[in-house]
Amino acid sequence: MKKLILLFIVGSLFAQYLPPQSDIAKMSSTEKLMLYNMNKKSPALGVVYGMIVPTLGHAYANNWKRGIIINGTKLGSYILSVIYWDKAVWDEEGKEDEYYRKSELFSKICFLTVIFDVIDSGFESNRYNKNLYRTIFGEEPPSFSLNLQPTYQGATLTMSYAFK
Repeated sequence: MKKLILLFIVGSLFAQYLPPQSDIAKMSSTEKLMLYNMNKKSPALGVVYGMIVPTLGHAYANNWKRGIIINGTKLGSYILSVIYWDKAVWDEEGKEDEYYRKSELFSKICFLTVIFDVIDSGFESNRYNKNLYRTIFGEEPPSFSLNLQPTYQGATLTMSYAFK
């Protein structure tokens, strides 16, 4: 029971507090922008959470299922790596057998999954922000870009913003 209560407390830290869609439609653009800024998630914070505790970065971005699948893959590859390592046998010449190679493969998969989990937490936070923008404003978020263009006289910085 204590674990369940702790899970609810941690889950409430990442909850989204949006009014009903009918109330959002009545808001001014300034109020919508304030609502968006209050509820958007920081990709950097999602990455930090993902580094501290597995799946916490995905929970921060409201995508528990993806985090559980990624970490299930990580756990499975780790277990297979240990199983094959126990079965590995070296002969007198110091050559490893197929079990050692399989253990090495699953160890690499586990390592890559750890890195993917952390990076994906940041991408999931960005995806959450785009969906939040669509929910509040009813349209795609505007695209914004900065370009550094070298010229013979020096570099030129251009900024472009797409208006709809």
